[in-house]
Amino acid sequence: MNPRSEHSGRDAVTRDRIVRGAPKVVFRVGVAGMSIERVRAASSTSRLQAYRYFPANATSLAIYKTARWTA
Repeated sequence: MNPRSEHSGRDAVTRDRIVRGAPKVVFRVGVAGMSIERVRAASSTSRLQAYRYFPANATSLAIYKTARWTA
């Protein structure tokens, strides 16, 4: 088994979990109340994971837009 492909599968699952957390935050606090920390908490991911998939220059709104386009 190729370890790289296994790692990619886990990456996709983690990224998807983060993306699915964004609408939960919007529903709870609205777009104005969104933050990367709230999305991270809603998706049960670590700060490192959240910033790995959505770097500091990406906003939590960008995550929400990703969620809307991938849903």
